[in-house]
Amino acid sequence: MINKFVQIFLCTLLTPAFLCRGEVSVGQTRVAQEALPVPGDIHKYKAPLYWSIYEYAREFEIAGIPYDQMDLTSDQWDAVIDMMATKFKPYGYDMICTDGFLPQQARDGGIYMSHYGSMPLKELIRRARAKGLKVGVYDNPLWIKGNLDSKVPGTNYTLRSLTRNPQDVVMYPNVTDRTDFTWLVTDHPGAREYIDGWFKHYHDLGVDFVRMDFMCWYEDGDPGRDYPVTCGYGRERYERGLAYICEAATKYGIFTSIVMPELYNDAELERKYCNMTRIVQDTNIGGWHHFSSFNRGTIYDRWPYADNQMDGFTHWSHIGGRGKIILDGDFLRLNKCTTDHERRSQVSLQLIAGGPVAIADTPETIGNLDRFYTNTELLALNADGFVGKPLSDEIGSEGSCIWWGTMSNGDVVLAMFNREDYSREMSVDLSKFGIHGTCRVRDMWTHVYENSISGTFSATVPEHGCKVVKLLPETAAKPESLYMIGRATPAFWNIDNACEMTVEQNTFVYRGPLFKGEVRFVSKRDWNSVNYIPKGDNGTWLTDPGVVEVFNGDPHEFAKNWWINEPGSYEVRMKISDSGNLASLSATRTGELPSMMTVLGVSTGCWNNVNAYIAYGSDDNPDIVEWNGLVRPDADRCHFKFAACPGEWWESMFYVPETVDFNNKVKLVKPGETHKYREDYGGGLDYFWGFAPVDCGFYRVTVNKAAKTVTFTPRGSSDLDLTETTAGANRLNAWLSGNVLYAESGNGPVKVYDINGRCLGRSADGLLTIDGLAAGVYVVRNPSASIKLMKK
Repeated sequence: MINKFVQIFLCTLLTPAFLCRGEVSVGQTRVAQEALPVPGDIHKYKAPLYWSIYEYAREFEIAGIPYDQMDLTSDQWDAVIDMMATKFKPYGYDMICTDGFLPQQARDGGIYMSHYGSMPLKELIRRARAKGLKVGVYDNPLWIKGNLDSKVPGTNYTLRSLTRNPQDVVMYPNVTDRTDFTWLVTDHPGAREYIDGWFKHYHDLGVDFVRMDFMCWYEDGDPGRDYPVTCGYGRERYERGLAYICEAATKYGIFTSIVMPELYNDAELERKYCNMTRIVQDTNIGGWHHFSSFNRGTIYDRWPYADNQMDGFTHWSHIGGRGKIILDGDFLRLNKCTTDHERRSQVSLQLIAGGPVAIADTPETIGNLDRFYTNTELLALNADGFVGKPLSDEIGSEGSCIWWGTMSNGDVVLAMFNREDYSREMSVDLSKFGIHGTCRVRDMWTHVYENSISGTFSATVPEHGCKVVKLLPETAAKPESLYMIGRATPAFWNIDNACEMTVEQNTFVYRGPLFKGEVRFVSKRDWNSVNYIPKGDNGTWLTDPGVVEVFNGDPHEFAKNWWINEPGSYEVRMKISDSGNLASLSATRTGELPSMMTVLGVSTGCWNNVNAYIAYGSDDNPDIVEWNGLVRPDADRCHFKFAACPGEWWESMFYVPETVDFNNKVKLVKPGETHKYREDYGGGLDYFWGFAPVDCGFYRVTVNKAAKTVTFTPRGSSDLDLTETTAGANRLNAWLSGNVLYAESGNGPVKVYDINGRCLGRSADGLLTIDGLAAGVYVVRNPSASIKLMKK
């Protein structure tokens, strides 16, 4: 350990870094005459939602485990992937990410990182993809990991030639870089190619997110320390490195997150070249310490600038916004919070400020805390690209604790944060947000509407807690479109499939089937659009609708809908005044339901007839109804049963096999067979038709209501890119549906490779699904056949 006298002596001899922030002209050798690449429009991303290994690694460090011995077992990685795929992927969290701490090695003669700890990145990516997840990587394109005598891709330059030499002009000539990293000198020949190769390496692996750390060491040796940790390569080289990084990242479609950045001159270079930047100290022990209390109110003139998230986001809020760099508050460890109020505050700030939500809790520590990370109303801000701002960026001011912003649809979101150790009253004048008149208040954590307000919003905010609300005008403009949604509609409650009404003579009109159940109207396929509901009681009959209430926002908890009692074909009309505040409704039953059936079972994934898949017949032959699609192998073989129309099971007419011969509930069928069905009112016979695994594939299933028969005709479908080889036990099926590749083998294991021969997945039982595939050519193989598929 160097004593304090020696540290002071060294710093006296060396050019003081803190005087050189951006002003010292060093490093203009080698390729300085080469113009820097000009960045394009790089700020097009929303903040990522993902998981990081940080908590595992930080706890290793606290426990005193040497860095070269830190590792996760294969089972631990699988547990993380399973946790993210089951608990978080449905809410938009689509990635796991490595961090520092563990060994990062370039093995097998490569020059870029291939292994994180003992885990090959290829294998980690394969496992994640199999569950529909991506992998992000912690690394730095200015670090050299490979053998120094290796060549830079596409050049004759060695890696050694990219490192510092005696001719390089640096800020601290007498300082030797710490051995943590081998730094690349960005104005040496080959540096641009090395950085391009680094991004190509990760792109080819399937990585599209990288976190680049310790950047504040590069330019001026991290002047916040008592002595420099590098020789200080200078601002020109720092910018050149960021410019090359931006160029390659854009070329290969990779999102760049800069960690421990310089942020000098108001983050001038980071804003220009990077997608996201850290704005606060490391998470460390997490909890309220990292969120608010650690050195509260202190802002430094260099990294880390702030030691807690509230101060960091507030101080740097002026550089963020839509179409600007994303602010990163580092990882969340909600298991380290003391109260649920603290957990709500932490998650809220990230999403209000437009930052990422990076979960660091592990499968061992997460418990039931996923409920805080999966608040759908708050996550809608991330999907919207929302970025809020504090009323004041003065640290410690009341305005710094009140954040607000506007969603793309015009909704105002307000968040109040109480950093004190006691509950307190907080208030704000609504005119600061451009709101005049009465507005409706939606609490985004309790998911209820509160009393309407005007003039001022006030709330009692608990200690370490927050109040996050959406403010909606009570009045609504006349909509351009109108949709029907509810159990009575073919869309059921799936807002994305809400039934659009046509416009006829300034009136919205729907003609089509309606089933027994509820119905309401919305102005967009969005629950938070304008809802049109009964003014009176819930369950008012649609054919006698009464007065229409125009409700700007989602009144879910009011449970007020119209009711259809008799299924059939209906004509529904809604006329809305030019002001948008008044509406009239009429509905008439015009006839019986059109020819249709619902399809239940493994084939459609629908098991509840209330919201089952609907297949319609034709006007030419209404007795014939067809379903076309993929039949996948299933252990129970419950592939098909049918019903006359959607409805509760106890009041539905089902079409089921006359007899069963497998598992006491399945009638096994062969391709091309026709079977009689029996009608079962009320669902007393829970019977299905089913296929053995070797007979699965694409089928046209035809129900003939006049003959009471079901025919199962095998077929191929170019629409879903199906390819099939051979037959019977040797058959291999493979197809693409969206970004998902499906493979089924009738003869042992199945494997999927990319065009470069890399195995992306394998399955011993002959069934394989791989999600998140990029465009390209893929090869599917079993022991007796192979198939080539192209994803466009």
